[in-house]
Amino acid sequence: MALAESRFKDEEKVQHAKDWYDVFSNNLLNAPTPNFINLGTNLNGYASCAIYTTNDSAKSLAIGDHIAYTMTCMSAGMGGMVKTRSEGSPIRNGAVKHSGKLPYYRSLVGAINANKQAGRGGACTTYYNAFDPQVETIMRLKNQRSTDSKKIRGLDYAFCQNKLFARKAAMNEDIAVFDCYSEPELFEAMYGKDPLVFESMYEEYVNNHAKVKKFINARSLLLQAFDEAFETGRHYLFQIDEANRHNPFKESVYSSNLCLEYISPTKGYDDMRDLYSIEDHGRGEIGLCSLAAINVANIRNDAEYKKVAYLALLMIDICIHKNEWSLPHLGVTALSRLNAGVGMVGLAHLMAKEDKKYSSQEGRDFVHELAETHAWHLYNASLELGKKYGNAPWMHKTLWPDGWLPLDTYNKNVD
Repeated sequence: MALAESRFKDEEKVQHAKDWYDVFSNNLLNAPTPNFINLGTNLNGYASCAIYTTNDSAKSLAIGDHIAYTMTCMSAGMGGMVKTRSEGSPIRNGAVKHSGKLPYYRSLVGAINANKQAGRGGACTTYYNAFDPQVETIMRLKNQRSTDSKKIRGLDYAFCQNKLFARKAAMNEDIAVFDCYSEPELFEAMYGKDPLVFESMYEEYVNNHAKVKKFINARSLLLQAFDEAFETGRHYLFQIDEANRHNPFKESVYSSNLCLEYISPTKGYDDMRDLYSIEDHGRGEIGLCSLAAINVANIRNDAEYKKVAYLALLMIDICIHKNEWSLPHLGVTALSRLNAGVGMVGLAHLMAKEDKKYSSQEGRDFVHELAETHAWHLYNASLELGKKYGNAPWMHKTLWPDGWLPLDTYNKNVD
């Protein structure tokens, strides 16, 4: 009822309320936690997930904590990358040595746990990359067996790697480490659209041995990453090159969110006033996503899938516009992007009903076909919403208007 109250009039309002009642009560559509908790109340925070990046400056790092603190208040789960130099790097032309990422991670834990969400503290997944000079320490921060000085269990972690790292691991070779301070251009290339640009710059960096400070065995790192994932359950692997190569955004993606469900461009803030500005100034961006999920086990036909996909996106669109923005510039960017993430639930149930197995080619083909069907209905629903209410103002910052389709850049290995 709260979804239908403001945008529609008279009979249309009643019809939408009925439609949402039907898809929710028949378990066809799943709403995210913030909607269940906040719709119909005085609380107007509907963001499911937020992601952010900092810049390598004292002000930006402090703003990052403020973003995590505030977005936890707004009911969002957090994901992000603390972009700063590594332990021992110079500060103020060498007058001071940097203490590395760990103190900032500890500060972040305090920010997300200071506030409660429905009786529990917030949560954040922190993304770091395989070529970071502190990679061996960061990788074990979640592990109970790490020493207290090298243990930060209040965060989840995601290990960002790429095909170059995978090849080095396969061949049991070493990788050269670097960070955003020592090699800023190489660091940014790792998050670019073209993985070959990064590989070319990396080879140039390695061949200049005077610049390389440290090598680490790639296979040992990968095996340790798998161990941490298995032992803690909260250490993830993230293909950062694929995430950037195969998406519709023109800007760089640095991380995913709390549960690795979605990606969006982010940009660090260097001035707190920019975070509280209502101008489209371009000096920083928080990635925001509002979620829903379609219960594929209960969908009976294409007509029903079409209707549920439309109601899912309409719910998300309404919630983005109903949202109250504790950080005003987030309102500017969120209403400009209109990001939506609609997943699938009930897949295992559906496969059991259809007698399909994940381990069989028939089962994989079934999932592939279902995923394409899912995407197809959502794209059509998005176009329909665009015709009714207007496209996202920042549509030009994506490849969609250029004619891009996921078929153009998908990884052919899935074939």
